[in-house]
Amino acid sequence: MSKDKIGYKNNNAKMLLWTDIMRNKQIDLVEYPLIQMDVMKEEFYDIYKDILDALIGDPLKYETCVEYYFMVNPLRNDSLKFIDHFKKIEFYAIGINNNTHCHIKYIHDGTYKKNI
Repeated sequence: MSKDKIGYKNNNAKMLLWTDIMRNKQIDLVEYPLIQMDVMKEEFYDIYKDILDALIGDPLKYETCVEYYFMVNPLRNDSLKFIDHFKKIEFYAIGINNNTHCHIKYIHDGTYKKNI
């Protein structure tokens, strides 16, 4: 299996949705963008549901596909990691722009207050 395609054997694979990842029994973990540790894919979905549900797999908009942001970790084939630092920032910025996640500076200085 090619490491650059998540769970697919060739470059003619369809654009992936997060539901494809949830059904993929080979992938259990996903890199958490703020702490660079792996978390269970179900937990990752609970945290980033708003962003992941927006990944609709539009072939005309590659940034709406899972493989735009993630790749199989070459050191651990049961986990996804961000392709690079820029994709990680871009992914997290979607949540900031949608007001569903706070900017890291507010987490660092302790001033973020979420309405519960």
